[in-house]
Amino acid sequence: MAQQSNPIEMNEAAAQGFRQRLSGVQSNQMSSPTPCTEWDVQALINHNINATGFAEGVYRGNVTVNPQDVSGPLPGGNGLELLDAGISNVLDALKSAGSLDQQIDTPFRPMTRGVFLIDMTWDLLVHTWDLAKGTNQDTTLDSGLVEVIYHAFVPQMDGLRQMEFQGIKPMGPEVSVPASASLQDRFIGM
Repeated sequence: MAQQSNPIEMNEAAAQGFRQRLSGVQSNQMSSPTPCTEWDVQALINHNINATGFAEGVYRGNVTVNPQDVSGPLPGGNGLELLDAGISNVLDALKSAGSLDQQIDTPFRPMTRGVFLIDMTWDLLVHTWDLAKGTNQDTTLDSGLVEVIYHAFVPQMDGLRQMEFQGIKPMGPEVSVPASASLQDRFIGM
């Protein structure tokens, strides 16, 4: 992906990377641990599927899905189909309800619709790495996407670490990496 800042294209690129890793998950890996210490592979997949329902609800002004509720098996069973349907619903809601520059209220803070999609893209990109790591797949992320998201989030990470959603802090502590680390490693560590 070339360096760009179109939130829809960025989200589509992140979704493609997650889909690729999701399609490589074996049924015997669902209970494998991930770098998200509270979540196994199944819970991580559930979070990303639920995050699409959450984002759609934010765009439609009717949040009914908790992205942190990761209990149980995949609803309906097929993770790829559920993820694709969820992403399609998010993009439909985004495209039908106004411009990317329109201000909206989110459970986190007021922001534009485009910034909220970038927030969701950051979450999906990080969890692509988590899923790959937890299932012994290639952890290499789209370098152009990593660059754009990293530079968008670095200035705000301290504030984001203080943020809470339903009593949960979605951002963990920074992981120290050497100054010489790759941009992807610095992105994952932030």
